[in-house]
Amino acid sequence: MKEIFSYVGGQFLPGPRTFSKRSPVDSSLVALVHEADEHVVNLAVSAAREARQDWEEWDRNDRADLLDWLASAILERADDLALVEVADIGRSKSEVLAAHVARTVETFRLYATLLRTESNDAWHGRALSPNIPRNQAPQALAYTRRRPLGVVAIIAPWNVPLLLLALNLAPALAAGNCVIAKPSEHSPSSAALLAEILHEAGLPPGVFNVVHGFGANSTGAILAAHPGIDGFGFTGEGRSATAIMKSAAEGLRPVLFELGGKNAGLIFADADLDKAAQACAAAAFANSGQVCLSMERLFVERTVFEAFVSKLVENANRHTLGPLISQEHRSHVHEAVKRARQAGGQCIIGGEVPEGDGAYYPATILTGLPDDAELSRKETFGPIVHVAPFDSEAEAIARANDTEFGLASMVWTNDLSRAHRTAAALKAGINWVNCWQVRDFLTPLQGHGRSGVGVQGGRESLEFYSQVTTTVVSL
Repeated sequence: MKEIFSYVGGQFLPGPRTFSKRSPVDSSLVALVHEADEHVVNLAVSAAREARQDWEEWDRNDRADLLDWLASAILERADDLALVEVADIGRSKSEVLAAHVARTVETFRLYATLLRTESNDAWHGRALSPNIPRNQAPQALAYTRRRPLGVVAIIAPWNVPLLLLALNLAPALAAGNCVIAKPSEHSPSSAALLAEILHEAGLPPGVFNVVHGFGANSTGAILAAHPGIDGFGFTGEGRSATAIMKSAAEGLRPVLFELGGKNAGLIFADADLDKAAQACAAAAFANSGQVCLSMERLFVERTVFEAFVSKLVENANRHTLGPLISQEHRSHVHEAVKRARQAGGQCIIGGEVPEGDGAYYPATILTGLPDDAELSRKETFGPIVHVAPFDSEAEAIARANDTEFGLASMVWTNDLSRAHRTAAALKAGINWVNCWQVRDFLTPLQGHGRSGVGVQGGRESLEFYSQVTTTVVSL
């Protein structure tokens, strides 16, 4: 039986107890995972703090070279990484290779390039000439530099485990931090293999550590409360983020959160309905709806509502969905659909638990719910989309913005003025026009409302994982 250990200071360590990781495809046992207790977390923090000074003092070009080297090592083990992630989350190998592993390699290379880019003021600092009257102070030269936060904890989710770990890990390492990563208990395998790959590729011991376990009353809570952690990067859901933020408040430690959403797509009558329906089906059902940027609410101009729903159903039926992450999560999704039906929602397709093994759930399209219904307000994180008609642009914008969240939105129209106007009015961190999930990791992403704290991506991530110091020299 495969066992997964924590990786601390260059060594793989057992924990005092194990838990079972089971496949969402057929509930078979994938691995026994060693849960890190307070002792193992303390060892990880000590190893990271011991490695911190040497790693911080590496020349940035040397760090950039190592990040490139690590990217190549990850690429060489792409098949192995894909296979362990497939076992954990049930997606196809081709999807994982393209959407997870390849973009992880891309992310490491991106931050290697940013370290070498002299024009990148976000990292390399800048010189200033303070504008101070001569009779008040001597003339001076001021310049800034950045140094790492120190030791940071990165807590990754289960839906896209490797890539969403890398989106915080790569900039944290680039900035000179040492990292303690905690993957989700539902998807521990790719982080464990990544530790092996980075170790063999020559990353100094203690610079990257991995501890496994659960959140509340377990490894995650111990890590969040540890005074030796200088900052947190977290991707996941709001309740966990709130708990981490409360712990981070002790010591006033910074947090970077990319959280969930109740994302809305607007489809206007002048849009290409065939392309819109195809993209909206992908936005609703990709990874069985387990994507924080997925579209769970669609608002369609009334004159084309029936035609669009028909096309959406056709496209939904073309999607082959993998399982949800667990039987427990499937129960959560199905209960949300049952309550929506009780509230008056009409299920156009799907909405029933299929027979057989695995945590499968069908693509489900609902209509007829009011905007204050539970399914219209709370993130479902499953292959569920509600479609509603609207009569005016102003109405569509107001209804889309009527949410606690603000992560992503989508607009479909062939009217260029309307496209810019509507996208500007939607309260979301990223707004797609006539497309979905087109994302360059250089571009910033900031969740609005309950969808996040801080800005993720490119230079902004380097800024978060570092702190600025200003030096003033009298001339």
